[in-house]
Amino acid sequence: MILPVSTLFNAWFLAVLWVLGLPLFAVAHQHVLSRGAADTPAVALTFDDGPNPDATPQILTILEQAHVQATFFVVGRCAQAYPDLIARMVRDGDAVENHSWGHEKTVLELPRAFRRSLQRTARAIEAAGAPPPRYFRPPYGAYATWTVKQAQSLGERVVRWSVPLSGDWRQPGTDIIVQRSLAGVKSGGIVVLHDGDEGKLCAGTPACDRRQDIVATARLIGELQARHFRLVTIPTLFEEHPVSRNVARDPVPNHLRVDRSGHDGSSA
Repeated sequence: MILPVSTLFNAWFLAVLWVLGLPLFAVAHQHVLSRGAADTPAVALTFDDGPNPDATPQILTILEQAHVQATFFVVGRCAQAYPDLIARMVRDGDAVENHSWGHEKTVLELPRAFRRSLQRTARAIEAAGAPPPRYFRPPYGAYATWTVKQAQSLGERVVRWSVPLSGDWRQPGTDIIVQRSLAGVKSGGIVVLHDGDEGKLCAGTPACDRRQDIVATARLIGELQARHFRLVTIPTLFEEHPVSRNVARDPVPNHLRVDRSGHDGSSA
């Protein structure tokens, strides 16, 4: 049986990360945010890989009707292509943060290329009317000491998530997305959904079908509010409710939390 090129590449990517190993990531994880204060009854709802002209407007409408703000980790090329969606996020009070220019496997990039990706994305975000990004979520959740330092040098803190990913990008069904997301929610938690697909320009693209995420968004908001959680943006979670470094860190090194192809729980 001949495996698809994408599968072989992802296997190669994981193998490289294993070879690089813990020394590359152990120091970095000390500076990566993954959850807010445990004594704060707040949860951050976040969306990755957009904006997407087919799904993002519907998600924004749901957020607006529920009087809830979320955080969008946007891909630069999509932000540049759909600036009106970035502008709407800003008007609605949502946070717009950095998710790289093209959803690259950033730990395998040269430092100069990685830095250029973040800077180019920040310019696209600002050109659309949003403030400069203050947070960066690495694609696939993969990071290294040097990528964390590079992001910090640009004024962007690296943030991942606390709730194990639901696998929503595989379209497992709305019920499963909601159940998996709720199962890991605690105070200070960070939930990840997707309004795009790895930085594709999604207009009319079947691969970017995010109908399940749209329905899951409305249901998650209702369920979280019923549990008396306040839904906040990432800046609010970490800036209005500061946490000690030990609380904010990833609980374990998780240096191989790469997602999207059946890996353990990182996409984005």
